[in-house]
Amino acid sequence: NPNFAGKAPPEVVQECRANLAEAETQAELARRRLDDLG
Repeated sequence: NPNFAGKAPPEVVQECRANLAEAETQAELARRRLDDLG
């Protein structure tokens, strides 16, 4: 959200980006595991 990123303190934005990256990694791992199950 550009409004949030523009108004929030940089450390908060960075933390949110880190959380998003971790969630994306976990989602990819879950997709791979599901694919492995068939």
